[in-house]
Amino acid sequence: GPVPTDPPAQPTPEEPAPAVETEEEVAQPIVAEDAAGAAGEPVDRATAPGAGDAQSAAGVLVMAQRLHDEYVAKGQAEHDRLTADGQSEYDRLLSEAQRSKDEVLTSLESERGALQEKVDHLRGFEQTYRVKLKEFISGQLNDIDAAPPVEDDVAAIVGELPADEPQVQGATD
Repeated sequence: GPVPTDPPAQPTPEEPAPAVETEEEVAQPIVAEDAAGAAGEPVDRATAPGAGDAQSAAGVLVMAQRLHDEYVAKGQAEHDRLTADGQSEYDRLLSEAQRSKDEVLTSLESERGALQEKVDHLRGFEQTYRVKLKEFISGQLNDIDAAPPVEDDVAAIVGELPADEPQVQGATD
């Protein structure tokens, strides 16, 4: 459409206008019109401030930018919420894993203590067994050393044998 040449409402093509300030100035009357129209009050668009094709297009752009900003803000808020939820879930799982690890380590430590006691008991039993076995073997050796020589026993036994019984072959050889 035609561009109005009213300097306060619209900048001239030669001088670039700051987009945000102009859009906000134009957006305020259009938002007011939309709110009034939504409430059921008749609005005379021809006499309303900001009327014109260029201003309507600028208002639509401002509304689109505002919707975009709202969606971005909502998206950022959702991102922040999900990140916070994820972090709290991570912290909970980490805490639970740490607690579980501590319980397992405590359990293993107590099992280790019980096994160490059994090993110590078995070592004591082994030492006692070795001492008793040495004493038994020493006693047997002492008995053997204290016993009369075997030849005397054999001669006595052979002397007691009756003469008519045959002798074991190889015994006289």
